[in-house]
This record gives sequence, C-alpha cells and structure tokens, in this order.
Amino acid sequence: MKLINLILSLSIANSNHVNKVTNFNLSDRYNNFLIKSIENNLDIIKTENVKFSDIHPYEFDCVWSLGMHCRPAYYIEKYNLRFQAAPFDWIDKTSLKEIINQIKAGFIDFFSEIEDITPKNSSSNHRIVKDKIGKTIAMHHFPKKVSAEKYKKTFRDMMIKRANKVDKIMKNSKSVGFIREDESNNLSDVIDFGKQISQMYKNLDNIVIFYIINSKDENLKNATKTTFDKVTIISVKLNDVPLDKNGKEYKSWKGNPNKWKNYVMKFISPSEKLKRDIVEASLNKVVKT
Repeated sequence: MKLINLILSLSIANSNHVNKVTNFNLSDRYNNFLIKSIENNLDIIKTENVKFSDIHPYEFDCVWSLGMHCRPAYYIEKYNLRFQAAPFDWIDKTSLKEIINQIKAGFIDFFSEIEDITPKNSSSNHRIVKDKIGKTIAMHHFPKKVSAEKYKKTFRDMMIKRANKVDKIMKNSKSVGFIREDESNNLSDVIDFGKQISQMYKNLDNIVIFYIINSKDENLKNATKTTFDKVTIISVKLNDVPLDKNGKEYKSWKGNPNKWKNYVMKFISPSEKLKRDIVEASLNKVVKT
C-alpha cells in the first residue's frame, strides 16, 4: 500500500497541476487528500495573493459579461471589446448556476415563464420582467407599449439567437475572458463555473474570470489569484461607488469608472483574432445602417 501511495504521489508531482511535491507523508489524512485529488481528475486548486503591479494583461479572443448587474457589459462595450451581444449582457440578478444551466439547455426555458414586476410609478420606457424559473430580471428589453407576454416570444427568439452566436464564437476561440461582479464573495460558485466551462469547451486553452467583489472593505493593493487546470480567477475587492469632484459618494449604475479602469480593464487586451472580429462587426454595422 505504501508503494502504491508513493507511485501515486510521484504521478501527481509529475503532472501539469503541481510543480513540485516534497516531504511525502503517507498518513491517513494525506491518503484521503490524494484519493480526493484523483477523483477530481487532479484538479488541485491554488490560491495566492498577488499585487496588482504583478498582474500582466491577458489577451482574449472574446470577452463576456457574467452579470450579476449591467456594469460588466457596460465596461466591455466602453472599452470596445463587445463585438457580439450575449444573452446575459443587460440582465440583472443573474446567478452563475443559472448561466450554466441555460448554456447546457440551449436557453430552451430562458424567460419562458415570466412575471411583470414593473412599478406603477415607473418612468422608464421598458418593463421590468422577472424570469420565474431562473429568477433573473430583464430591465432594458421589454418595451412598455407592449405587454410582457406579447413581447416574450420576440425576446426569447432574440436571446436564443445571441446564445447560438456566442456558442459558435466560443468553439472557435482559444482564450476567453469573463467579468463577474457580486455583492458578496462567492468564490466557490465562480470556481464551479470555471470547471463547467472548461468541460463544455475543451477547445479553450485559457479561461480567465475577473471577479469583482463590491465591498466597502476594499483592497486596492492586492488581488487574489486562483488557478486550476486551464482556469484563472482574478478576485478584486473594491468599493464600486463613484465619487464627485469633492470626493463624495453618489449613486450611479455605472459604478466607479476609475476603479474599473485601473483594477479590471487594464488587465484585458484583445488578441489579433478579437481585433479582426471587432473591425468586422463595426463594418457590418455601418453597412446595415
């Protein structure tokens, strides 16, 4: 048994998941860890604190928003990286589990059962519509002049079409970036999302998730870097509230542009493929108009 454990330990040491293993300990605790690692296909997760100055920009063939609010989509567009609309771009209260479920199901039940929750005193030109199954909320898609039920098919057809285009782009990419903003730290959900995407798109060589934790207890010196298999998660804790000229906080759905620039978007760069796709999308838009 000890010989088998030693061979398995050496196998892990020589795998791509661990650079170096020293001081072999054949205790029950170590054996349990070893068995668990093998059951998880050697997915050993490493987490470390890194200085922002030590993070180098990543190049991506495509960059997508993971919600849970509108800000990730807004900043992807603001920095000219959004050449294709995605189903969760301007959708609110989106959970990562719901995104995975919809990708796997082909968005077949996305907003299939809805509830119009628009306030009576709303001055917006759009209805606020909730997906009863996924619990997500659409705030910018359902026009007020049409009932939510009447517009539902148009909305669903549009989102399924977007999902199919995103899927095709993902299957023809090597490196993908995601941006997720949360009100609390749910790193385990982000890790699970990364694992699921890695399994669904085996063509991808590099998956990077920028995870923004919106917190008053911000840390603008260090980020947390979590790595496993082909996945890297950069967790950034910042107080995403804008300041006026006098340094006072005020409400804005865009959050703090300077913090997004210096602690998120500066680490995202387009690959040559993404540059070509952006130009092509721009040219197609000009032709259509």
